[in-house]
Amino acid sequence: MYNGALAYLEIFGIMKSSWTSTVTCCHFKRTVKKFQQKYIENTERTYRQNFGQFFTPEYVADFMTRWVLEKNSEEPSAELFDPAFGLGMFAFAAQKRSPAPSVSGIEIDSRILEMGRNFFQNTVFLRHADYFQVWNEVHSRIVCNPPYMRFQKFTHREEVLRSFQEHLGVRFSGYTNIALAFLVKSIFELAPGGRLAYILPLDFLNSGYGTKIKEYLLKQGTIHALLKLDCESDVFPEVTTTVGILLYEKTVTGQPTQFYVVRRLEKLELPLKEIVPATVVPRERLLPAQKWTPFFEEERVVSDSLSRLVPMRVFGQFRRGIATGANRFFNLRASDVQRLGLRPDEVWPCVTKSMQIRKCVFYEEDFEKLVEKDVPVFLLNAHESLSPAMKRYLQTGEKQGVHKRFLTRNRRVWYANENKPPAPLLLGVFSRLGYRVIRNYTQTRNLTCYHGFYPNEGMEGYVDALFLYLLSQAGRRVVMRNKRTYGNGLDKFEPGDLNQSLAPEPAFLDTLSAEFLSSEVAHVAKEGNLSPEGERVFEAFLA
Repeated sequence: MYNGALAYLEIFGIMKSSWTSTVTCCHFKRTVKKFQQKYIENTERTYRQNFGQFFTPEYVADFMTRWVLEKNSEEPSAELFDPAFGLGMFAFAAQKRSPAPSVSGIEIDSRILEMGRNFFQNTVFLRHADYFQVWNEVHSRIVCNPPYMRFQKFTHREEVLRSFQEHLGVRFSGYTNIALAFLVKSIFELAPGGRLAYILPLDFLNSGYGTKIKEYLLKQGTIHALLKLDCESDVFPEVTTTVGILLYEKTVTGQPTQFYVVRRLEKLELPLKEIVPATVVPRERLLPAQKWTPFFEEERVVSDSLSRLVPMRVFGQFRRGIATGANRFFNLRASDVQRLGLRPDEVWPCVTKSMQIRKCVFYEEDFEKLVEKDVPVFLLNAHESLSPAMKRYLQTGEKQGVHKRFLTRNRRVWYANENKPPAPLLLGVFSRLGYRVIRNYTQTRNLTCYHGFYPNEGMEGYVDALFLYLLSQAGRRVVMRNKRTYGNGLDKFEPGDLNQSLAPEPAFLDTLSAEFLSSEVAHVAKEGNLSPEGERVFEAFLA
Protein backbone atom coordinates (compact mmCIF):
# COMPACT_ATOMS: atom_id res chain seq x y z
CA MET A 1 0.00 0.00 0.00
CA TYR A 2 2.63 2.53 1.04
CA ASN A 3 4.83 1.96 -2.02
CA GLY A 4 1.86 2.45 -4.34
CA ALA A 5 0.90 5.61 -2.52
CA LEU A 6 4.46 6.94 -2.84
CA ALA A 7 4.61 6.36 -6.56
CA TYR A 8 1.32 8.10 -7.17
CA LEU A 9 1.96 11.00 -4.85
CA GLU A 10 5.16 11.88 -6.72
CA ILE A 11 2.96 12.71 -9.71
CA PHE A 12 1.38 15.45 -7.60
CA GLY A 13 4.70 16.90 -6.55
CA ILE A 14 4.90 15.27 -3.10
CA MET A 15 8.56 14.26 -3.02
CA LYS A 16 9.74 10.82 -1.98
CA SER A 17 12.60 12.44 -0.07
CA SER A 18 10.12 13.28 2.70
CA TRP A 19 9.85 9.59 3.48
CA THR A 20 12.30 7.30 5.23
CA SER A 21 12.77 3.69 4.23
CA THR A 22 10.44 2.75 7.07
CA VAL A 23 7.22 4.63 6.43
CA THR A 24 5.57 5.47 9.73
CA CYS A 25 1.90 6.09 10.25
CA CYS A 26 2.68 9.68 11.16
CA HIS A 27 4.44 10.20 7.83
CA PHE A 28 1.61 8.54 5.96
CA LYS A 29 -0.95 10.68 7.75
CA ARG A 30 0.77 13.84 6.64
CA THR A 31 0.99 12.48 3.12
CA VAL A 32 -2.73 11.68 3.01
CA LYS A 33 -3.44 15.30 3.95
CA LYS A 34 -1.18 16.44 1.10
CA PHE A 35 -2.95 14.01 -1.22
CA GLN A 36 -6.30 15.55 -0.28
CA GLN A 37 -5.01 19.10 -0.60
CA LYS A 38 -3.43 18.41 -3.98
CA TYR A 39 -6.70 17.06 -5.33
CA ILE A 40 -8.53 20.18 -4.16
CA GLU A 41 -5.89 22.48 -5.65
CA ASN A 42 -5.88 20.62 -8.98
CA THR A 43 -9.64 20.26 -9.38
CA GLU A 44 -11.97 23.11 -10.27
CA ARG A 45 -14.38 24.13 -7.55
CA THR A 46 -17.34 23.83 -9.93
CA TYR A 47 -16.31 20.26 -10.72
CA ARG A 48 -16.26 19.36 -7.01
CA GLN A 49 -19.59 21.12 -6.46
CA ASN A 50 -21.19 19.20 -9.33
CA PHE A 51 -20.36 15.99 -7.49
CA GLY A 52 -21.17 17.45 -4.05
CA GLN A 53 -17.60 16.76 -2.86
CA PHE A 54 -16.71 18.05 0.63
CA PHE A 55 -13.98 15.97 2.22
CA THR A 56 -13.92 14.53 5.72
CA PRO A 57 -11.37 15.88 8.24
CA GLU A 58 -9.19 13.32 9.97
CA TYR A 59 -10.68 13.81 13.46
CA VAL A 60 -14.16 13.17 12.11
CA ALA A 61 -13.15 10.17 9.99
CA ASP A 62 -11.30 8.55 12.90
CA PHE A 63 -14.21 9.07 15.27
CA MET A 64 -16.88 7.72 12.93
CA THR A 65 -14.81 4.74 11.82
CA ARG A 66 -13.89 3.80 15.37
CA TRP A 67 -17.51 3.86 16.52
CA VAL A 68 -18.67 1.72 13.61
CA LEU A 69 -15.87 -0.82 14.20
CA GLU A 70 -16.19 -1.03 17.98
CA LYS A 71 -15.99 -4.66 19.10
CA ASN A 72 -18.74 -4.46 21.69
CA SER A 73 -21.44 -4.92 19.04
CA GLU A 74 -22.75 -8.35 18.09
CA GLU A 75 -21.04 -8.77 14.72
CA PRO A 76 -17.26 -8.92 14.28
CA SER A 77 -15.58 -5.90 12.69
CA ALA A 78 -14.66 -7.81 9.53
CA GLU A 79 -15.62 -5.34 6.82
CA LEU A 80 -16.26 -1.67 6.23
CA PHE A 81 -18.24 -0.20 3.34
CA ASP A 82 -18.20 3.42 2.12
CA PRO A 83 -20.86 4.23 -0.54
CA ALA A 84 -19.31 7.63 -1.38
CA PHE A 85 -15.60 6.82 -1.26
CA GLY A 86 -14.13 10.15 -2.37
CA LEU A 87 -10.51 10.47 -1.24
CA GLY A 88 -10.80 7.52 1.12
CA MET A 89 -10.42 9.17 4.54
CA PHE A 90 -12.53 6.45 6.17
CA ALA A 91 -10.44 3.76 4.50
CA PHE A 92 -7.28 5.37 5.84
CA ALA A 93 -8.81 5.60 9.33
CA ALA A 94 -9.75 1.90 9.16
CA GLN A 95 -6.31 0.82 7.97
CA LYS A 96 -4.67 2.48 10.95
CA ARG A 97 -6.38 -0.15 13.11
CA SER A 98 -4.86 -3.50 13.91
CA PRO A 99 -6.01 -5.80 12.52
CA ALA A 100 -7.33 -3.66 9.68
CA PRO A 101 -10.78 -4.59 8.38
CA SER A 102 -11.60 -5.33 4.76
CA VAL A 103 -12.62 -2.05 3.13
CA SER A 104 -14.78 -1.59 0.03
CA GLY A 105 -16.41 1.40 -1.57
CA ILE A 106 -18.36 2.89 -4.47
CA GLU A 107 -17.52 6.13 -6.27
CA ILE A 108 -19.38 7.74 -9.17
CA ASP A 109 -16.62 10.24 -10.12
CA SER A 110 -14.14 8.46 -12.40
CA ARG A 111 -11.43 11.07 -11.83
CA ILE A 112 -11.30 10.73 -8.07
CA LEU A 113 -11.86 6.97 -8.31
CA GLU A 114 -8.69 6.52 -10.37
CA MET A 115 -6.73 8.52 -7.81
CA GLY A 116 -8.11 6.35 -5.02
CA ARG A 117 -7.21 3.14 -6.81
CA ASN A 118 -3.66 4.32 -7.39
CA PHE A 119 -3.30 5.53 -3.83
CA PHE A 120 -4.68 2.48 -1.99
CA GLN A 121 -3.48 -0.07 -4.56
CA ASN A 122 -5.04 -3.49 -3.80
CA THR A 123 -5.91 -2.83 -0.15
CA VAL A 124 -9.37 -1.43 -0.95
CA PHE A 125 -11.97 -2.87 -3.32
CA LEU A 126 -13.40 0.06 -5.29
CA ARG A 127 -16.19 0.11 -7.85
CA HIS A 128 -17.08 2.83 -10.36
CA ALA A 129 -20.86 3.05 -10.05
CA ASP A 130 -23.86 5.17 -9.15
CA TYR A 131 -24.79 4.06 -5.63
CA PHE A 132 -28.49 4.43 -6.46
CA GLN A 133 -28.13 1.87 -9.26
CA VAL A 134 -26.61 -0.81 -6.99
CA TRP A 135 -29.19 -2.85 -5.06
CA ASN A 136 -29.51 -6.19 -3.23
CA GLU A 137 -26.34 -5.80 -1.15
CA VAL A 138 -25.92 -6.17 2.61
CA HIS A 139 -23.16 -4.63 4.74
CA SER A 140 -22.47 -5.01 8.44
CA ARG A 141 -20.54 -1.74 8.84
CA ILE A 142 -21.23 1.42 6.81
CA VAL A 143 -19.53 4.80 7.16
CA CYS A 144 -20.15 7.69 4.81
CA ASN A 145 -19.78 11.37 4.02
CA PRO A 146 -22.42 11.57 1.25
CA PRO A 147 -22.50 14.19 -1.49
CA TYR A 148 -23.89 17.56 -0.39
CA MET A 149 -26.43 18.88 -2.88
CA ARG A 150 -29.70 20.73 -2.46
CA PHE A 151 -32.70 18.80 -3.77
CA GLN A 152 -32.93 21.16 -6.78
CA LYS A 153 -29.54 19.91 -8.02
CA PHE A 154 -30.40 16.28 -7.33
CA THR A 155 -31.28 15.90 -11.00
CA HIS A 156 -32.48 12.26 -11.06
CA ARG A 157 -34.27 12.62 -7.73
CA GLU A 158 -37.65 11.39 -8.98
CA GLU A 159 -36.09 8.30 -10.54
CA VAL A 160 -34.27 7.53 -7.29
CA LEU A 161 -37.38 8.07 -5.16
CA ARG A 162 -39.37 5.73 -7.43
CA SER A 163 -36.73 3.03 -6.98
CA PHE A 164 -36.89 3.60 -3.22
CA GLN A 165 -40.65 3.08 -3.31
CA GLU A 166 -40.13 -0.12 -5.30
CA HIS A 167 -37.47 -1.58 -3.00
CA LEU A 168 -38.42 -0.10 0.38
CA GLY A 169 -42.16 0.35 -0.03
CA VAL A 170 -41.88 3.96 1.16
CA ARG A 171 -42.51 7.16 -0.79
CA PHE A 172 -40.28 10.01 0.38
CA SER A 173 -40.81 13.72 -0.24
CA GLY A 174 -39.56 15.33 -3.44
CA TYR A 175 -37.64 17.78 -1.23
CA THR A 176 -35.38 14.95 -0.05
CA ASN A 177 -31.75 15.85 -0.77
CA ILE A 178 -29.09 13.51 -2.06
CA ALA A 179 -27.40 13.05 1.34
CA LEU A 180 -30.64 11.78 2.91
CA ALA A 181 -31.24 9.49 -0.05
CA PHE A 182 -27.79 7.97 0.58
CA LEU A 183 -28.65 7.56 4.26
CA VAL A 184 -31.97 5.82 3.68
CA LYS A 185 -30.47 3.39 1.18
CA SER A 186 -27.59 2.58 3.53
CA ILE A 187 -29.98 1.83 6.39
CA PHE A 188 -31.92 -0.45 4.05
CA GLU A 189 -28.69 -2.30 3.24
CA LEU A 190 -27.41 -2.46 6.81
CA ALA A 191 -27.32 -6.01 8.18
CA PRO A 192 -29.32 -6.80 11.34
CA GLY A 193 -27.20 -5.70 14.29
CA GLY A 194 -24.95 -3.72 11.96
CA ARG A 195 -23.66 -0.21 12.63
CA LEU A 196 -23.70 2.96 10.56
CA ALA A 197 -22.10 6.38 10.95
CA TYR A 198 -23.06 9.24 8.62
CA ILE A 199 -22.03 12.87 8.51
CA LEU A 200 -24.76 14.95 6.84
CA PRO A 201 -26.83 18.16 6.95
CA LEU A 202 -29.20 18.30 9.92
CA ASP A 203 -31.91 20.48 8.40
CA PHE A 204 -34.13 17.40 7.97
CA LEU A 205 -34.55 17.27 11.77
CA ASN A 206 -36.74 20.37 11.61
CA SER A 207 -38.36 20.18 8.18
CA GLY A 208 -41.58 18.72 6.89
CA TYR A 209 -39.82 16.53 4.33
CA GLY A 210 -37.74 15.05 7.15
CA THR A 211 -40.76 13.49 8.85
CA LYS A 212 -40.66 10.34 6.70
CA ILE A 213 -36.89 10.11 7.14
CA LYS A 214 -37.14 10.23 10.94
CA GLU A 215 -40.01 7.75 10.87
CA TYR A 216 -37.88 5.34 8.82
CA LEU A 217 -34.88 5.75 11.13
CA LEU A 218 -36.94 4.89 14.20
CA LYS A 219 -38.72 1.98 12.55
CA GLN A 220 -35.55 0.29 11.29
CA GLY A 221 -33.26 0.59 14.32
CA THR A 222 -31.80 2.69 17.11
CA ILE A 223 -30.34 6.18 16.91
CA HIS A 224 -27.50 5.98 19.43
CA ALA A 225 -26.50 9.62 19.08
CA LEU A 226 -26.83 12.76 17.03
CA LEU A 227 -23.90 15.16 17.22
CA LYS A 228 -24.30 18.73 16.01
CA LEU A 229 -20.95 20.15 14.87
CA ASP A 230 -20.96 23.79 15.96
CA CYS A 231 -17.44 23.91 14.53
CA GLU A 232 -18.81 23.20 11.03
CA SER A 233 -16.57 25.86 9.51
CA ASP A 234 -13.62 23.68 10.56
CA VAL A 235 -15.26 20.60 9.06
CA PHE A 236 -16.63 21.86 5.75
CA PRO A 237 -15.64 25.52 5.22
CA GLU A 238 -17.62 25.77 1.96
CA VAL A 239 -20.89 24.34 3.33
CA THR A 240 -23.56 26.77 4.55
CA THR A 241 -25.74 24.36 6.50
CA THR A 242 -25.60 22.81 9.94
CA VAL A 243 -23.62 19.57 9.82
CA GLY A 244 -23.89 16.66 12.21
CA ILE A 245 -23.00 13.02 12.78
CA LEU A 246 -25.53 10.22 13.09
CA LEU A 247 -24.54 7.05 14.98
CA TYR A 248 -27.02 4.29 14.20
CA GLU A 249 -27.54 0.57 14.79
CA LYS A 250 -29.89 -1.78 12.93
CA THR A 251 -31.46 -3.06 16.13
CA VAL A 252 -34.66 -1.71 17.63
CA THR A 253 -34.10 -1.22 21.35
CA GLY A 254 -35.52 0.95 24.11
CA GLN A 255 -32.24 2.86 24.32
CA PRO A 256 -32.59 6.67 24.44
CA THR A 257 -30.87 8.95 21.93
CA GLN A 258 -28.10 11.27 23.10
CA PHE A 259 -27.94 14.72 21.51
CA TYR A 260 -24.48 16.33 21.60
CA VAL A 261 -23.12 19.72 20.62
CA VAL A 262 -19.46 19.56 19.51
CA ARG A 263 -17.59 22.85 19.56
CA ARG A 264 -14.03 21.49 19.12
CA LEU A 265 -13.09 18.66 16.78
CA GLU A 266 -10.39 17.35 19.09
CA LYS A 267 -13.15 16.46 21.57
CA LEU A 268 -14.40 13.77 19.16
CA GLU A 269 -13.00 10.82 21.08
CA LEU A 270 -14.60 7.57 22.19
CA PRO A 271 -16.00 7.20 24.72
CA LEU A 272 -17.48 10.70 24.60
CA LYS A 273 -16.26 11.68 28.05
CA GLU A 274 -15.26 15.22 27.12
CA ILE A 275 -18.67 16.17 25.74
CA VAL A 276 -21.71 16.32 27.97
CA PRO A 277 -24.90 15.52 26.07
CA ALA A 278 -27.26 18.47 25.83
CA THR A 279 -30.15 16.06 26.29
CA VAL A 280 -30.80 12.35 26.56
CA VAL A 281 -34.15 11.77 24.90
CA PRO A 282 -36.25 8.62 25.51
CA ARG A 283 -37.29 6.86 22.32
CA GLU A 284 -40.97 7.54 22.94
CA ARG A 285 -40.30 11.31 22.89
CA LEU A 286 -38.75 11.18 19.43
CA LEU A 287 -41.88 11.93 17.42
CA PRO A 288 -41.18 12.07 13.66
CA ALA A 289 -43.61 14.93 13.02
CA GLN A 290 -42.00 17.16 15.64
CA LYS A 291 -38.78 19.19 15.36
CA TRP A 292 -35.70 17.59 16.86
CA THR A 293 -33.16 20.42 16.85
CA PRO A 294 -34.46 21.77 20.21
CA PHE A 295 -32.99 18.60 21.74
CA PHE A 296 -29.53 20.06 21.09
CA GLU A 297 -30.33 22.80 23.59
CA GLU A 298 -30.00 22.19 27.28
CA GLU A 299 -33.37 21.21 28.72
CA ARG A 300 -35.40 24.10 30.08
CA VAL A 301 -38.27 23.24 32.39
CA VAL A 302 -41.18 25.53 31.59
CA SER A 303 -43.23 23.99 34.43
CA ASP A 304 -47.00 24.30 34.46
CA SER A 305 -47.07 27.17 31.98
CA LEU A 306 -46.76 24.64 29.12
CA SER A 307 -50.39 23.73 29.65
CA ARG A 308 -51.28 27.39 29.13
CA LEU A 309 -49.43 27.75 25.84
CA VAL A 310 -51.26 27.37 22.55
CA PRO A 311 -50.09 27.20 18.92
CA MET A 312 -49.68 30.58 17.25
CA ARG A 313 -52.25 29.51 14.66
CA VAL A 314 -54.95 29.95 17.34
CA PHE A 315 -54.47 33.69 16.86
CA GLY A 316 -53.69 33.78 13.15
CA GLN A 317 -51.37 32.66 10.40
CA PHE A 318 -47.86 33.61 9.36
CA ARG A 319 -47.52 33.64 5.58
CA ARG A 320 -44.49 34.21 3.42
CA GLY A 321 -44.12 37.57 1.74
CA ILE A 322 -44.87 38.36 -1.88
CA ALA A 323 -42.59 36.62 -4.38
CA THR A 324 -42.23 38.62 -7.60
CA GLY A 325 -39.94 36.37 -9.62
CA ALA A 326 -38.08 39.43 -10.91
CA ASN A 327 -37.46 42.03 -8.21
CA ARG A 328 -35.51 44.41 -10.44
CA PHE A 329 -38.49 44.78 -12.73
CA PHE A 330 -41.32 44.80 -10.18
CA ASN A 331 -39.68 46.89 -7.42
CA LEU A 332 -39.76 50.63 -8.12
CA ARG A 333 -38.54 53.89 -6.59
CA ALA A 334 -40.74 56.96 -6.33
CA SER A 335 -38.65 58.51 -9.10
CA ASP A 336 -39.32 55.44 -11.29
CA VAL A 337 -43.07 55.74 -10.77
CA GLN A 338 -42.94 59.40 -11.74
CA ARG A 339 -40.64 58.85 -14.72
CA LEU A 340 -42.80 56.04 -16.08
CA GLY A 341 -45.99 58.00 -15.56
CA LEU A 342 -47.75 55.25 -13.61
CA ARG A 343 -50.96 55.98 -11.75
CA PRO A 344 -50.89 55.93 -7.91
CA ASP A 345 -53.15 52.85 -7.89
CA GLU A 346 -50.68 50.96 -10.13
CA VAL A 347 -48.12 50.57 -7.36
CA TRP A 348 -48.32 49.30 -3.78
CA PRO A 349 -46.18 50.57 -0.89
CA CYS A 350 -43.95 47.59 -0.14
CA VAL A 351 -40.90 46.67 1.97
CA THR A 352 -38.58 45.02 -0.53
CA LYS A 353 -35.51 44.43 1.66
CA SER A 354 -35.32 43.55 5.34
CA MET A 355 -32.94 46.35 6.30
CA GLN A 356 -35.33 49.00 5.00
CA ILE A 357 -36.95 48.68 8.43
CA ARG A 358 -34.44 49.63 11.12
CA LYS A 359 -36.67 49.78 14.20
CA CYS A 360 -39.07 47.36 15.87
CA VAL A 361 -42.07 49.65 15.28
CA PHE A 362 -42.78 50.87 11.74
CA TYR A 363 -44.90 54.00 11.32
CA GLU A 364 -46.13 55.85 8.22
CA GLU A 365 -43.52 58.54 8.82
CA ASP A 366 -40.80 55.86 8.63
CA PHE A 367 -42.12 54.77 5.25
CA GLU A 368 -42.24 58.39 4.03
CA LYS A 369 -38.56 58.78 4.91
CA LEU A 370 -37.76 55.81 2.67
CA VAL A 371 -39.75 57.41 -0.14
CA GLU A 372 -37.83 60.67 0.30
CA LYS A 373 -34.55 58.75 0.07
CA ASP A 374 -35.82 57.28 -3.21
CA VAL A 375 -35.45 53.72 -1.97
CA PRO A 376 -37.29 51.02 -4.01
CA VAL A 377 -40.36 50.69 -1.76
CA PHE A 378 -43.09 50.38 -4.37
CA LEU A 379 -44.35 47.16 -5.93
CA LEU A 380 -45.91 47.05 -9.39
CA ASN A 381 -49.68 46.48 -9.19
CA ALA A 382 -50.77 45.79 -12.74
CA HIS A 383 -54.49 44.96 -12.75
CA GLU A 384 -56.99 44.56 -15.56
CA SER A 385 -57.39 48.27 -16.28
CA LEU A 386 -53.93 49.11 -17.57
CA SER A 387 -52.90 52.69 -18.23
CA PRO A 388 -50.93 53.44 -21.43
CA ALA A 389 -47.86 54.00 -19.24
CA MET A 390 -48.29 50.58 -17.61
CA LYS A 391 -48.71 48.91 -21.02
CA ARG A 392 -45.46 50.48 -22.20
CA TYR A 393 -43.60 49.30 -19.09
CA LEU A 394 -44.93 45.75 -19.41
CA GLN A 395 -43.80 45.69 -23.03
CA THR A 396 -40.33 46.67 -21.81
CA GLY A 397 -40.45 43.70 -19.43
CA GLU A 398 -41.38 41.32 -22.22
CA LYS A 399 -38.49 42.59 -24.33
CA GLN A 400 -36.21 41.80 -21.36
CA GLY A 401 -37.70 38.31 -21.08
CA VAL A 402 -39.18 38.90 -17.62
CA HIS A 403 -42.35 37.02 -18.63
CA LYS A 404 -40.30 33.88 -19.33
CA ARG A 405 -38.84 33.51 -15.85
CA PHE A 406 -39.90 30.54 -13.76
CA LEU A 407 -42.37 32.29 -11.49
CA THR A 408 -43.80 34.71 -14.05
CA ARG A 409 -44.37 32.11 -16.76
CA ASN A 410 -46.32 29.93 -14.33
CA ARG A 411 -48.82 32.69 -13.46
CA ARG A 412 -52.16 33.02 -15.22
CA VAL A 413 -51.12 36.60 -16.03
CA TRP A 414 -47.35 36.93 -15.91
CA TYR A 415 -47.28 40.44 -14.42
CA ALA A 416 -50.00 39.91 -11.77
CA ASN A 417 -48.29 39.90 -8.36
CA GLU A 418 -49.87 38.19 -5.36
CA ASN A 419 -52.43 40.41 -3.69
CA LYS A 420 -51.39 39.89 -0.07
CA PRO A 421 -52.62 42.71 2.18
CA PRO A 422 -50.39 44.59 4.62
CA ALA A 423 -49.56 42.49 7.70
CA PRO A 424 -49.66 44.09 11.17
CA LEU A 425 -46.72 41.90 12.32
CA LEU A 426 -43.57 41.09 10.35
CA LEU A 427 -40.95 38.53 11.31
CA GLY A 428 -37.57 38.16 9.63
CA VAL A 429 -36.95 34.98 7.66
CA PHE A 430 -33.20 34.73 8.36
CA SER A 431 -31.22 35.82 11.40
CA ARG A 432 -27.94 35.22 13.20
CA LEU A 433 -28.46 36.87 16.57
CA GLY A 434 -32.14 36.17 17.14
CA TYR A 435 -35.09 36.91 14.89
CA ARG A 436 -36.43 40.40 14.11
CA VAL A 437 -40.07 41.14 14.82
CA ILE A 438 -41.73 44.35 13.57
CA ARG A 439 -45.04 45.97 14.56
CA ASN A 440 -46.30 47.40 11.29
CA TYR A 441 -48.68 50.36 11.63
CA THR A 442 -48.55 51.20 7.92
CA GLN A 443 -50.36 50.04 4.80
CA THR A 444 -47.06 48.69 3.49
CA ARG A 445 -46.86 45.18 2.09
CA ASN A 446 -43.74 43.02 2.18
CA LEU A 447 -41.70 40.75 -0.04
CA THR A 448 -40.22 37.41 1.05
CA CYS A 449 -37.60 39.03 3.30
CA TYR A 450 -40.31 38.95 6.00
CA HIS A 451 -43.13 36.63 6.92
CA GLY A 452 -46.38 38.46 7.62
CA PHE A 453 -48.79 37.60 10.43
CA TYR A 454 -52.51 37.83 9.63
CA PRO A 455 -54.85 37.55 12.63
CA ASN A 456 -57.88 35.29 12.48
CA GLU A 457 -61.29 36.91 12.50
CA GLY A 458 -61.99 38.20 16.01
CA MET A 459 -58.33 37.96 17.05
CA GLU A 460 -57.20 41.38 15.80
CA GLY A 461 -57.10 42.74 19.34
CA TYR A 462 -54.24 40.41 20.32
CA VAL A 463 -51.70 41.76 17.81
CA ASP A 464 -49.94 44.16 20.21
CA ALA A 465 -49.75 41.52 22.95
CA LEU A 466 -48.33 38.94 20.53
CA PHE A 467 -45.80 41.49 19.28
CA LEU A 468 -44.55 42.09 22.83
CA TYR A 469 -44.47 38.36 23.56
CA LEU A 470 -42.43 37.64 20.40
CA LEU A 471 -40.05 40.45 21.33
CA SER A 472 -39.59 39.35 24.95
CA GLN A 473 -36.66 37.18 26.00
CA ALA A 474 -39.02 34.59 27.45
CA GLY A 475 -41.01 34.44 24.22
CA ARG A 476 -37.86 34.15 22.13
CA ARG A 477 -36.74 31.07 24.08
CA VAL A 478 -39.99 29.33 23.26
CA VAL A 479 -40.32 30.43 19.62
CA MET A 480 -36.65 29.74 18.77
CA ARG A 481 -37.24 26.06 19.46
CA ASN A 482 -38.97 25.95 16.07
CA LYS A 483 -36.15 27.53 14.08
CA ARG A 484 -34.09 25.80 11.41
CA THR A 485 -30.35 26.21 11.82
CA TYR A 486 -27.86 26.40 8.96
CA GLY A 487 -24.10 26.86 8.91
CA ASN A 488 -22.24 29.69 10.65
CA GLY A 489 -25.09 30.33 13.08
CA LEU A 490 -27.66 31.21 10.40
CA ASP A 491 -31.22 30.59 11.60
CA LYS A 492 -34.32 30.41 9.43
CA PHE A 493 -38.06 30.28 10.02
CA GLU A 494 -40.69 28.94 7.66
CA PRO A 495 -44.31 30.09 8.09
CA GLY A 496 -45.28 26.60 9.22
CA ASP A 497 -42.58 26.70 11.91
CA LEU A 498 -43.99 29.92 13.29
CA ASN A 499 -47.60 28.76 13.14
CA GLN A 500 -46.67 25.71 15.22
CA SER A 501 -44.68 27.76 17.74
CA LEU A 502 -46.27 28.35 21.13
CA ALA A 503 -47.77 31.52 22.57
CA PRO A 504 -49.65 32.35 25.80
CA GLU A 505 -53.30 31.38 25.78
CA PRO A 506 -55.86 34.15 25.15
CA ALA A 507 -56.93 34.10 28.80
CA PHE A 508 -53.48 35.32 29.88
CA LEU A 509 -53.20 37.95 27.17
CA ASP A 510 -56.63 39.24 28.20
CA THR A 511 -55.12 40.17 31.59
CA LEU A 512 -52.75 42.67 29.92
CA SER A 513 -54.38 46.08 30.11
CA ALA A 514 -54.66 48.46 27.18
CA GLU A 515 -52.53 50.94 29.14
CA PHE A 516 -49.78 48.34 29.63
CA LEU A 517 -49.79 47.37 25.94
CA SER A 518 -49.74 51.00 24.76
CA SER A 519 -46.96 51.92 27.19
CA GLU A 520 -44.80 48.94 26.21
CA VAL A 521 -45.19 49.50 22.47
CA ALA A 522 -44.19 53.14 22.97
CA HIS A 523 -41.16 52.00 24.99
CA VAL A 524 -40.18 49.58 22.22
CA ALA A 525 -40.57 52.29 19.58
CA LYS A 526 -38.17 54.49 21.52
CA GLU A 527 -35.69 52.00 23.03
CA GLY A 528 -35.94 48.95 20.75
CA ASN A 529 -36.78 46.53 23.56
CA LEU A 530 -39.28 45.83 26.32
CA SER A 531 -39.08 47.62 29.63
CA PRO A 532 -37.88 45.60 32.65
CA GLU A 533 -41.50 45.39 33.77
CA GLY A 534 -42.57 44.10 30.36
CA GLU A 535 -39.91 41.40 30.48
CA ARG A 536 -40.99 40.40 34.00
CA VAL A 537 -44.61 39.92 32.88
CA PHE A 538 -43.67 37.24 30.34
CA GLU A 539 -40.92 35.71 32.49
CA ALA A 540 -43.40 35.29 35.33
CA PHE A 541 -45.89 33.60 33.03
CA LEU A 542 -43.29 31.08 31.82
CA ALA A 543 -41.65 30.57 35.22
